[in-house]
Amino acid sequence: MPRLFWLALLPLWAWGQAATTEEFIASPTLATVELYAGDTPLSYPVLYLGSPGILTLAFDDLGAEPTTYELRILRCEADWQPSTLPQPQYLTGYSRVELTNYRPSQQTRVPYVHYEQTIPWQGLRITQSGNYLVQLSRSGQPGSPLLQLRFLVAEQVLVPSVEIRPSASATDVQTHHRVAVQVPSNRALVRDPVQELSLTLLQNFRWAPARARLKPTYLYPDRLEYDLVPEVEFPAGNEFRTADLRPIAGRGRGVAFRDCAGSGPCKVQLQPERTRAYARYLADTDYNGLFAIGLTATDRQLGAWEADYQEVSFELQFPDRLVGYAPVLLGAFNRWRPTPETTLQFDPTLRVYSTTVLLKQGVYNYQYGLLKLGTTPVPPPDTTPFEGNYRETENSYTALVYYRPLGERFDRLLGIGWAANTR
Repeated sequence: MPRLFWLALLPLWAWGQAATTEEFIASPTLATVELYAGDTPLSYPVLYLGSPGILTLAFDDLGAEPTTYELRILRCEADWQPSTLPQPQYLTGYSRVELTNYRPSQQTRVPYVHYEQTIPWQGLRITQSGNYLVQLSRSGQPGSPLLQLRFLVAEQVLVPSVEIRPSASATDVQTHHRVAVQVPSNRALVRDPVQELSLTLLQNFRWAPARARLKPTYLYPDRLEYDLVPEVEFPAGNEFRTADLRPIAGRGRGVAFRDCAGSGPCKVQLQPERTRAYARYLADTDYNGLFAIGLTATDRQLGAWEADYQEVSFELQFPDRLVGYAPVLLGAFNRWRPTPETTLQFDPTLRVYSTTVLLKQGVYNYQYGLLKLGTTPVPPPDTTPFEGNYRETENSYTALVYYRPLGERFDRLLGIGWAANTR
């Protein structure tokens, strides 16, 4: 798809997100969006009901001057449909807050303003477990959100145990993971577990695709088991590719060269890459798709406003132009959603797909996915054609236990379980 066509659709694609509960970034000036637990960037956005924990929302505005932004929180059900529960039944205190914690960048080629905000903020308390959205908008314009992210609040009343096993299918045993889950029984709380409980499984905390509304495979007096059905199997994927954009002098991992001549942003060319779908599996250490901002391996605080933005060029060697499809970059840095900037274009002379993305200094995990064009709604890109699937791949899996008693109209999140396979 020509980039001009993508750009023509961008305003409709971005601003049309206001009616959805999916994650999105609808402003071209917002960059490096993070939502993590406490002060740990490489973590997932999960709170535990009644605990003193917080989340941190951090992002940059590439505008030169500070803007008055505000946040609000909305509740959703297990399937991410908007909740009909009145706000006073899940929030107490100030449901909106104006962002006052910001700092302009210092000594950077690309000016920006860095914002941070804790969730919940002072004067707000979340009183109900479940799925939540945090929305960012300009002050006084809550109906036009510029940013929307998902987070979870769990009770940990029924904590599932999660185990990663080989696929039960002989044809998939080398390419898939089977996620077996056990949920302890609590008949004093859950009288009809088949009707009142549902399970959602996530791979690397990605919501697309997720395995949702799963029912138990086996019922025992002391536990429920979810296993040996296709819904608990995931393509294993491959280890994530890594680009280390921290060093200004010298080259980080994956970088071919850097050009900082002139007054504009430095230009970084990554090493040319190829499909790994038919290559031998190579073990590697990664962040399971996440990214970490910083100037050095130990820096976090200064990097928030002193790390610079660079024009980073990706190059995927491919012999032929794809018809009806396009390669895209995927990772937490773009919320796993293809955009015009992260869609690669074919160069018939060099026989490569390439694109250039403005990225802040840090370490980034990413993969290449294949996006099918001309379909509505847009299906999640498939990484298999470029990355392959290998049972040795290390992934993290999350099991979410939701509870809706018969006759109730909202879902509680009773427990979260985690597992990561080791090689």
